[in-house]
Amino acid sequence: MTAGSPQYQFLESSLKSIDRAKTPGVIVEFHRPMYNNEDYASDYRVAENMQAEFEELLIAHDVDLVLAGHYHSYLRTSRIYKDKVDDDKGIYHFTVGSAGASLDGAELIPKDWVEMYSLEFGIGKITVMNSTHLFWEFIENKDNSDTGAVT
Repeated sequence: MTAGSPQYQFLESSLKSIDRAKTPGVIVEFHRPMYNNEDYASDYRVAENMQAEFEELLIAHDVDLVLAGHYHSYLRTSRIYKDKVDDDKGIYHFTVGSAGASLDGAELIPKDWVEMYSLEFGIGKITVMNSTHLFWEFIENKDNSDTGAVT
């Protein structure tokens, strides 16, 4: 999916059509994450290409959160822009791919934007608190415990 493709045009059109007065928070979901720190070279190149293709579009439309899967692990980040923590312009990226298949075992690339990484089975849960706040939980399967809620 590249700029000008039907899929890209669909995403761009969808983001442009959001009335932020009615929908103050915007979440985008991809199968593959734009940001992840597992050291799989070919997957990492895909993520870098996704950053090049989509990051400016998502920033331009004030996307708040990108959810993804693909990796069989859990990752919660700080707000990221251009592969760096950016609390003003950045987007949160959460990868939740740990609900069933065998978990990953890759080495990790050190990144300052990693807030939480887990190799436990679990699910992500979003609760809409009000028009300005979401409550995020990653609930581990082993003991049904929350590993770090985010508001």
